[in-house]
Amino acid sequence: MTNPIFYWTLLALCSTYILAKGAPPERTGISILIIGSVLSVLSANAYPMRFQHMEVGIFVVDLVGLIALVVLALRADRYWPIWVAGFHLVGVATHAAMAASPEVVPRAYAMAQAFWGYPMLAAMMAGAWRHRNRLARYGEDPSWSGRSGKAQP
Repeated sequence: MTNPIFYWTLLALCSTYILAKGAPPERTGISILIIGSVLSVLSANAYPMRFQHMEVGIFVVDLVGLIALVVLALRADRYWPIWVAGFHLVGVATHAAMAASPEVVPRAYAMAQAFWGYPMLAAMMAGAWRHRNRLARYGEDPSWSGRSGKAQP
């Protein structure tokens, strides 16, 4: 479940579909996830010490990502961003758990961090797929709350 090659491959495949078929909320969401994934790798501790203690760099990246996802959930005329923000909140909470209880097994902390990216990708894929269905069915799919008009296909 924490195989980096599998995650990056899945991220690339999902990103390709979402960027090609999604509307602005979907493209914004996957952009947040891509940027967060890259910055998390760059901000992680050196390999032998990884996940031995709270990963402060990854925590900061995750916190900023959570704020961006909450703003997206508040603005987008979609349900999936709420789910993605919720999944990401659980990931952020694992940092707090590690800070509160440093005796947490490093592998458990690492797996808890890695796991939540998969449901986030699934929710974003479902959001892009449902967007395409609404466009096909109704001919439009407003992207942002409080705004009317056709979404860009």
